[in-house]
Amino acid sequence: MIRLCFAIVWLASCGIVFPTHAAQPVVILCDDSYPPYSYADSGEVKGIYVEIVREIASRMPGYAVSIQPVPWKRGLLQVMNGEAFGIIPPYYRPHERPYISYSDPILKERLSLVVHERSMTRPREHWPDDYDGFAIGTNAGFSTPLCSKATKAITEGRIRWDNSGTTEQNLLKLNRDRLQGYVNDPASIFVEWERLARRGDVTGKLVETAVLSEEYGHLGITDNDKGRFAFKYDFITQFNRVLATMQRAGTVEAIRNGVMKSYSRHE
Repeated sequence: MIRLCFAIVWLASCGIVFPTHAAQPVVILCDDSYPPYSYADSGEVKGIYVEIVREIASRMPGYAVSIQPVPWKRGLLQVMNGEAFGIIPPYYRPHERPYISYSDPILKERLSLVVHERSMTRPREHWPDDYDGFAIGTNAGFSTPLCSKATKAITEGRIRWDNSGTTEQNLLKLNRDRLQGYVNDPASIFVEWERLARRGDVTGKLVETAVLSEEYGHLGITDNDKGRFAFKYDFITQFNRVLATMQRAGTVEAIRNGVMKSYSRHE
C-alpha cells in the first residue's frame, strides 16, 4: 500500500494526471415564448419547465445540461432532423410527431378557449356551435386536439383557425379584435394578459368559455439522431427516476407555484 501511494505521488509530481470521466454535455431546447412555462427574458431562459428540468439535471451528476430557448416550430424541426437532442414541453403526439420519444409526464396543463368579454354578447357554452364567424388563434407550431365537429366547422370556413405567433402576439390580436378567441393553457393566458394590462397594452377581461383537453407536458427526445446521442437511453431512464422522486416529494408542484408567483410580478 505504501509503495502504491508513493508511486501515485511520484506520477503526479511528474505531471502525469489520471483520466477522469467528464460529465456528458446535453443541450435541451425549450419554447422561447410560452410564459410562464418556458420563455426567454432579456437573453435569459426562464419558466416552470425550465426550473423543473434544471432541478432534475442537478441530480444527474453524469450530465451537464444546458437549456436553450428557440421558437417552437424551429425547435421541433431541429428535433425532427436529429440536430437537437430534445425539447420541452411537447404534448404526447406519437402520430403527428413520430420522431419524438417522450419522458414520463411532467406537468398537467389544460387547453382552454378564451374570448374577450366584448364577445360575450350571448352565452358561449357549446363548443364549437356557439363560435361561428370566430377567428381563433393558437401559437405557431402548437398542436391542438379538435373534435370532429370543430374540424368540420374549420373545414367549412365557419371558424377560421389561425396557427401563428406567440402568446403575447395572439393576446394583442385578441385585444384588437383581430382574433375573437385564443386557445392555450389558462395559466399562460391569464398571467400574460395581466402583465400586458399592467403595461397598458390590453384592456378589459378575458373569459374562459371551453376546455378542449387536459394534457401533460413532457421532455421530448429525438428518434432521428442515427446514434449521435447514444447516451439518450441512459439519460431518459435517469431523468424519469429523478422526476418521479421529485413528484412524490412535492418538489415539482413547489417549483410550479414558485415560478407562477414570481411571474405574476414580472414586468
